[in-house]
Amino acid sequence: GISWRWIFFINVPVAGIGLVLTLVAKVDDRRRREPIDLVGALLVAVGAGALVVGLQQASSWGWSDLKTLVCLAGGVIVLGVFVEVERARANPLVRVRFFENRTFRSQNVILFFASAAFVPVFFFASVYAQVSPVKLWNGPFILPVNGPISTAFG
Repeated sequence: GISWRWIFFINVPVAGIGLVLTLVAKVDDRRRREPIDLVGALLVAVGAGALVVGLQQASSWGWSDLKTLVCLAGGVIVLGVFVEVERARANPLVRVRFFENRTFRSQNVILFFASAAFVPVFFFASVYAQVSPVKLWNGPFILPVNGPISTAFG
């Protein structure tokens, strides 16, 4: 019979459409001669990793614990070094000079805060759907919330 697990089959037609669009797009596939920025990759991985560990473990270690503070401060410092290293590179992993454009920077700040505002909406909508007395409407309940937001912010 049909069960909730059938929802995972939505990936099959989406992947098929993606493959067809990839073939139709005729993307230039010539190999680039630019070297891989291994230093930048290492710095962003260590910096982001330290921040994630600090934020994730703060509830266990405590926000004022030395381990938490070292992870958070270390992550910020390493990411700051990453930005400076990327500015000096001829072929950077991330072209941080894009952020010198006021429009680009403003759009990213707006998107950051909009995304941060909608995370609680998704969380509380799913929690409410789980505890609502009408179990039949759990999925459709979240659609009005997810649909417009996902199309607006892509």
